[in-house]
Amino acid sequence: TDSYISPVFYFMIISIIGIFTDSYAVFVILILIPFNYRIFNTLDAMVGYETDELIDIGFVPAKIDDILNYIPSRIAGLFVVLSAFCLNFDYKNSYKILKRDARNCPSPNSGFTMASAAGALNIQLIKLDTYILGDNNKNIETSDIGRAVKLSKLAIFLFSVTIILFIIINSVMVICRGAACIFFWEIYMLSFFAMSKSFCKNSWLSSNVTFLRLFN
Repeated sequence: TDSYISPVFYFMIISIIGIFTDSYAVFVILILIPFNYRIFNTLDAMVGYETDELIDIGFVPAKIDDILNYIPSRIAGLFVVLSAFCLNFDYKNSYKILKRDARNCPSPNSGFTMASAAGALNIQLIKLDTYILGDNNKNIETSDIGRAVKLSKLAIFLFSVTIILFIIINSVMVICRGAACIFFWEIYMLSFFAMSKSFCKNSWLSSNVTFLRLFN
């Protein structure tokens, strides 16, 4: 969720909002929001722990990360179910475990993709004294790793296609405003930069710097 779905989700939302503003200053502020999401997400991973040493510094980033990932995590879980259907995995069990176990994790968001994946693969994921996701229908095998990777890749692909189609549709709707070029620029970035984790770190920023220079 936090490496791909969430950054692209916020990039799309902000792009749509930005298309209806005539202020470049507002648009610049808007496109920084997904970048700030990655900052809070990284801070949560680094210092968002309930230890005596980190509780004070990590509390705020952790809570902001929970809020920002609330919607994307649920979207990601549903795309895992859809991917299970496309791969002929157990999509019915994936959806069942998603509904039943997604909230078993201490985090309000992390369980949605893990639970749906556990259901799709018919395995049980356990973190001692923390959570149990899925049913113990079989022992986890080496082949399940490859199946999990296929599930993740297809979920990312289907989400990307959905976003690109949505952007194209909105481009057609706003072309009369002379702003469709912004959406087509987003298509370019989502298609070529967002497919790797580097999108979430370096490519996103460098691409937007290029974008701003083009329109100055």
